[in-house]
Amino acid sequence: MKKIIVALFLGIAITGYITTYCETVKSSISKSVVRLHVVANSNSPFDQQLKLEVRDRIIEYLSKLDLKSAEHTKEIIKQNKHKITKIANDVVSEKGFCYPVKCETGIFMFPTKSYGDAKLPKGEYYALRVEIGDALGENWWCVLYPQLCFSEFGEESKAKLKETLNQDEYDLVTQSEKYKFKFMLMELLEK
Repeated sequence: MKKIIVALFLGIAITGYITTYCETVKSSISKSVVRLHVVANSNSPFDQQLKLEVRDRIIEYLSKLDLKSAEHTKEIIKQNKHKITKIANDVVSEKGFCYPVKCETGIFMFPTKSYGDAKLPKGEYYALRVEIGDALGENWWCVLYPQLCFSEFGEESKAKLKETLNQDEYDLVTQSEKYKFKFMLMELLEK
């Protein structure tokens, strides 16, 4: 009976340690990343296409700015929020719609999302959120910093991630075999 109690206690202690460690790494990742989130008016094909065109124009504008760090990117977004809103409104108007556009910055909840070889864990991230019209449609998101929105996830994107994150965070995000068990356990605990 003592062996069962000791084994149970050790199991609980190890699970608690792994959970705390994973939460710490996830929290650190969320502080190093800035995301873009665009929400369509509805799920109609026209509204979904409009969402993508708004996204493309915003990314085109932001890709010309020198986003040096997560904090710098947040400042650039805040300083340019009116310009970004105008860009989105211009696209909506050019396409013949009269939806209002709302741009806001802040901390938002995001689900787990894969970008090629990278996988960002579910959690709260700082983001630029662009809502088109009623914002009831499917949404689209990407990572503004490090700049994963601006290109396919390849060697350049991996290098940017490696510069931004510490080794543990980078291994978790790029799904290193070293961390798969811990991340799988975290996903099971989240469910």
